[in-house]
Amino acid sequence: MIAIPIVISGVATYKRNFIWKGEITLWEDVVRKTPKKAMGYNNLGVAYKKAELLDKALREYRKALKLQPDYPEAHYNLANIYNIKGHLQEAIDEYSKALRLKPDYAEVYNNLGIVYGKKGWFDMAIEEFKRALVFEPHYIDARYNLALTYKRMGRNNEARKEFAEILKTRPDYDRAHIAIQSFPE
Repeated sequence: MIAIPIVISGVATYKRNFIWKGEITLWEDVVRKTPKKAMGYNNLGVAYKKAELLDKALREYRKALKLQPDYPEAHYNLANIYNIKGHLQEAIDEYSKALRLKPDYAEVYNNLGIVYGKKGWFDMAIEEFKRALVFEPHYIDARYNLALTYKRMGRNNEARKEFAEILKTRPDYDRAHIAIQSFPE
């Protein structure tokens, strides 16, 4: 009689381990079991993005937003895919939607700044990086992007100041060391 529960438990464990063997299979299972919850689709999109399956990630983020249009993380994630694919205006639109829903979303300001930089809108990029730093003063990526943008604009004193600020917080941040060394004497 004790063997039956052990066998049932073993089968259940085997099935669970198969489903949970990776993020994609885990979130696919979640979506199958809760098809009306946006979070599952969003997280499946994240898993697809990590696996560099961008079109699949795009599809899942859209499904999440169809279920929950006011989901800032899904707008952010969708915008990131648009950014990667070079659809910059669509990225700007989605980042803007995420910010309307969550105005203190530092990562969105940073990534919006990156898109503005790609478009050559450096002054706007600087403003976005600064906004990110208002909400997260020690956000290294935003400060690094700010410094790079200053450097691209030829504003070397401001760029050096930002790189130095990074190194105060993270003395091991190699990219900042390399960037400082690249300035003409």
